[in-house]
Amino acid sequence: MGNCCFKGKPPPEPLASAHSLVPRPSTESNLSAPVDPKNVQFTVGASAHKRKEGAAASKGNLFGMERYQVRTDLREMLEKKEVVLIKASWLSKQGFKKRSSLPSRSTLEDGETDALADVALVERCFKEVVRAATELVGDELCHYPGVVVVSYRWLTAAHPDPKGKLLQMLAPMLEWYGAQRAVLGLDPEFCVFIDFCSLHIPPHADVDQTTAFEKVKKSMDIWYGHMGTMTWILSAPPKDSDPPRKYSEGAWPTFERAACVGKLPVYCLDMGRFEGWENRKFEKEWRNKYREQFAKHGKRHQAPTDASLRPLVEGSAAVPLMAEAFNAALQPKECATADDRMVICDLYNQVSRARLGSSQKLSFALLRWTPAEFATFAGTMAALCQNLETLHVTDAAMSDADIEEWCRALLAGALPKLATLRLDNNDFSDKGCTALQEALSRGAMPVLADLQMRGTSVTGAGADAVRGAAGSRELQVSI
Repeated sequence: MGNCCFKGKPPPEPLASAHSLVPRPSTESNLSAPVDPKNVQFTVGASAHKRKEGAAASKGNLFGMERYQVRTDLREMLEKKEVVLIKASWLSKQGFKKRSSLPSRSTLEDGETDALADVALVERCFKEVVRAATELVGDELCHYPGVVVVSYRWLTAAHPDPKGKLLQMLAPMLEWYGAQRAVLGLDPEFCVFIDFCSLHIPPHADVDQTTAFEKVKKSMDIWYGHMGTMTWILSAPPKDSDPPRKYSEGAWPTFERAACVGKLPVYCLDMGRFEGWENRKFEKEWRNKYREQFAKHGKRHQAPTDASLRPLVEGSAAVPLMAEAFNAALQPKECATADDRMVICDLYNQVSRARLGSSQKLSFALLRWTPAEFATFAGTMAALCQNLETLHVTDAAMSDADIEEWCRALLAGALPKLATLRLDNNDFSDKGCTALQEALSRGAMPVLADLQMRGTSVTGAGADAVRGAAGSRELQVSI
């Protein structure tokens, strides 16, 4: 939810302006394949299944990983009309038509109901989401699931897009995403969650809208942090927006990006780097290109090889923070109310502890962090990742200085269950191996058995030094 004054009542006066990640070929990427009904069934009114799933969830950790993989919360919000999803094709069409402004939910419900995703579309798309979060999560590919959640900053304090500039910006992005789905053999139509269109925005018409809004506000971690939703970060506003409101200065956008912690890198895209949307000829060229591509591939389930995915992932990941550090970083961000700020802090505490504390495998790629940020990253992981068994930090441009700071924060006993550490395609050398050697010698990563450093400048001598630090424990080192 893009603008901080969006949550709660607006303030009296306007706020001051203030992997190789190119998908690899796959022959099993059909997200629309049937999903085991014992696991999930996104059918409106499925009360029996809802009770069964709810009972199962109550036996586990309420705020554990199941909240971000298979939970009834999202379905209930849709069934009760607390949230509506928008058809991507309708939203794209409005942008290309240069509609005057982004429509509110009330406008859509009053006269443009064809914009709203129907039950059948929602059910199909959420099956894709659950499948992407469970069965397909292991291959770390982008499967272009059927629910896109948009994180952006409102262009003004009173309205997110008063002149339709955001709509024009989104239109070719939506076309691109639908085309990628088509090449995979999926239905190009998908659902979009965008706050102004999907929620009851204050002022409310009645107490029911207020109740629904307050409930959904406290569940934003699920929409943005779910393992199977695609989060779009609109880090750059339309260039002709006046005055520009920076994404990084908003409290809610800051949280929405941070809530992606633990998601696969390809499921959190910085669409502020999407190229071509400003070119008015782009619409025709893009559609013609992908009509040809779809005609060529037909229903063949082969992942697209669009190299444009890589720059959208590069640098998109926020540094995972402890709750206290996140709360401190949030203080200078623009936020409408103190209550909203408290809600955001509580949500981040919940999502970070669940995702980092419960995960057995985490993947990070194309990071562009400083040595100090890598140290913060390591400190957060040492404190929270008690169950982590596999960690990938690949294509992250980790230098010797980066890995030295990262290892320095790993004290004795840190990452107690980590067995596999992948540091492939980074920029460190034997000097970085010395830091790894020291971390292992003081008892960090005590059960590490497989260390991969392919595509680095590490030599055999550096690998041997790390291997020797494991003592009697067998440690396989690959360079």
